[in-house]
Amino acid sequence: MRAVRPQPRSLHTCSHSPTKLCRNGDDSAARGCYNCLQTWAIRSIAPLTQAFGLQEDVMKRSWSPLLKVLLATFGLVAAATVGGSGLSAQNQKQSAPKPSYVTTQYPVQVSFDNTTGYAITPDGKGLYTHGVDGVSAYMKVTTQGGAFIDGMFVLEIGTVRNKVIRRINVNYAGANWGGDPPTTCDPDPWANPSGTLSATTVQVLSYIPVMGIKTIAGGGGFWTPTATDAGAVFRFRDPLLSIPGSGNYHDAHCSNLFVIMRDSATQWTVTTDTNAAQYFDWRNNPVSDPVGSTASFESGTSGSFGNYNLRFKMTITCLSALKCSPVGN
Repeated sequence: MRAVRPQPRSLHTCSHSPTKLCRNGDDSAARGCYNCLQTWAIRSIAPLTQAFGLQEDVMKRSWSPLLKVLLATFGLVAAATVGGSGLSAQNQKQSAPKPSYVTTQYPVQVSFDNTTGYAITPDGKGLYTHGVDGVSAYMKVTTQGGAFIDGMFVLEIGTVRNKVIRRINVNYAGANWGGDPPTTCDPDPWANPSGTLSATTVQVLSYIPVMGIKTIAGGGGFWTPTATDAGAVFRFRDPLLSIPGSGNYHDAHCSNLFVIMRDSATQWTVTTDTNAAQYFDWRNNPVSDPVGSTASFESGTSGSFGNYNLRFKMTITCLSALKCSPVGN
């Protein structure tokens, strides 16, 4: 008896209805479906391949992009390469990428109180307005997928045609020693340097842009770079260094937190003048650290220089009520 050679499963099996074959999961589903469509596509243009003397394996490579389009049309996902492991990737769900960070700046204007006794005062030239006379002043909010990540208030004094037009005066004369009497952070306050510097950058950290209409304790600093000390800063203890849930803050050379009040949707007041017995941080935890006017003067090159009584009060107002950082809880 003459042996019957088995016929390969190819065009003749599925050319009549490749779409139906694939959707019905015939021929071991995925791999067979792809191979069937591949054969169907190549054999359908057999006269063309013969006319130009092309080999079938060459046509497979050339038609791979077309096959992927065909499979997508049939509601399937093609394999990465022709002749590969089939469509095993079609059932694998890839995790969605994390949303990108988005940073938004809300322009503001700032005023400093010039009351006698304040150590941080204005230059007498009016409001510090974003975009005017080298001033950059804004609330900065960073989000990810719409969720708040970080924020701060920033006031920077720049130049106009290489000239500094505006100043923020910081008087750290001997009468303003914050370490008198001596403390463990400032054991010899009478040896502290004294004088007047110009702050070029002011930052109020963390939650201020999106806080609710309320009063909290917070921190930040006034940067006063000089020709010999580019990193000099008068720092009020930083709430970003807090121990979550404790209300206690890491050592900041015995400096104080200041007070942040959001007076309305478009205005904030930041001051060292205390007016409450108890304050809370932006997490709504009671603050056990002192709130007041003592700032730590830190050198960018040689560490802390001591503590100073730097009373101040500044008011921050949005330039436009239509473009102001959102009011939170």
